Amino acid sequence: MHLHVGQNIPGYLPGAEPMCFSVLASAIEAYRHELRDLQGDYAELCAATTDELQNGCCECAWCDVATDVEAVLSAIADGDVAYALTHASDGEQRSWNTTFRPPEGADVCVWITAMTDALERCELAEVDIC
Repeated sequence: MHLHVGQNIPGYLPGAEPMCFSVLASAIEAYRHELRDLQGDYAELCAATTDELQNGCCECAWCDVATDVEAVLSAIADGDVAYALTHASDGEQRSWNTTFRPPEGADVCVWITAMTDALERCELAEVDIC
């Protein structure tokens, strides 16, 4: 088993090459990093004018989507993502993905998938393996 982490606009090819990992903890950390980057992008677009409100404490649409990202980060912290990726029937591909819908611009899907094929057969493994 190995894992892929990436993000894309649904219906389009990935905006960046997915990352390949052989260790669950490394893959989850990369997934967390992708989510934090996205959350930061959304929080920066907050319409609030004070520092306190710009930290995601207001109710604007940008802070709402940043809060949606926080919910997935909580699922990582609670161990839900790791459990979902490691507890499934043999041979079944396991995945955790979430699509975020900002008030402007394209939807973004961030995902982590436990691949069923061998690491040695993965084309991405030659490029970026952790």
